[in-house]
Amino acid sequence: MKAVSYITAVVIAAAVAGVFLVRAYRVPETPRTGPVTVRPEPSLEPPVGPQAEPQFEQRPVIMAAEKARSKGTPEVFEPAPEPVPVPVFTPAPESGPVNPAVAVSRPWDSGDGVKLGFVIAPSLIYGKIDATDNSNGAKGNVPSDPAFGCDLKFVQAWSNDLTSELIVQLNDIKYNTNSGRVFNDNGGFMFNVGAGVGWRPFGGEFSNRLKLKADILFGDEFYFRAPTVTSLAIDNARTVKGDLTVDFDITTYKYAALGIGAGGRFIAPATIDVSGAAYDTKTGYGYFGLLYVRQHLRHVTFEESFTYVNLYKDTDLFNQTQAFVSLKVGATFLFGGISFK
Repeated sequence: MKAVSYITAVVIAAAVAGVFLVRAYRVPETPRTGPVTVRPEPSLEPPVGPQAEPQFEQRPVIMAAEKARSKGTPEVFEPAPEPVPVPVFTPAPESGPVNPAVAVSRPWDSGDGVKLGFVIAPSLIYGKIDATDNSNGAKGNVPSDPAFGCDLKFVQAWSNDLTSELIVQLNDIKYNTNSGRVFNDNGGFMFNVGAGVGWRPFGGEFSNRLKLKADILFGDEFYFRAPTVTSLAIDNARTVKGDLTVDFDITTYKYAALGIGAGGRFIAPATIDVSGAAYDTKTGYGYFGLLYVRQHLRHVTFEESFTYVNLYKDTDLFNQTQAFVSLKVGATFLFGGISFK
């Protein structure tokens, strides 16, 4: 019995001694240096407001921050890289086929200034005068010799729809007769100078084909007279005249066009003084038509035309009708431009 009590006392003493030894040799805990994060106690109430929905995209960031706090290191957040802009390349528009009507009827590229051009158009002319004597009703006619003429123009293109031009006309027309009478003066050189304007009033492809033109000139005009029963004369009067023309391209093919034109002409009255005896002319009028072919190259446009003209030109002495046919071959040269900006 004493032995058991002795053993029990020894065991209790050994246990107490072990407890003291463990407390004496325990490793001290390292204090934390980072900021202390106080986490709130979880609440059993459901979240309210913006936090009601879980922020799944922020969870990796929160875990990284908690891990950094546990290690005692400062939190460093690197901004997300900005997206690199991707260049967008817009392909250049493909050039479509050239509209032949534009290429032929609109050779002017107005650009930023006024485009300029020069026209030279020689012609071959043949004419005839039919006259009726106002005093006795006698009739007669005088044909002309084949004559030559030339039109010179200085053209300004203000836009594709509006052009203007300065005009000089030179003609040399002489008349003859087989009636046995003698010509005191059978015509000769005619000089006219003036200006004109061209306008395309409509839009679309129709406008490419249709053009209105108006010209006003001042210069020589011939009139028939019979001074005696054995003589004839062609008198010259200087007066104002004007033309109004409509041109229309019937068909176009690549850089060529075939078209027609028609118009009217007026001639202002004048007074003719011959050897001290004067007589007056009346207001003249008439019409004309033409057929033309046009070819447009890079810097030059060629145009061939056949024209018929019929004019009524009465005077105090004779009622007369003058008719002409002409074949004209012209070239328009385009050169440079002047900018007013």
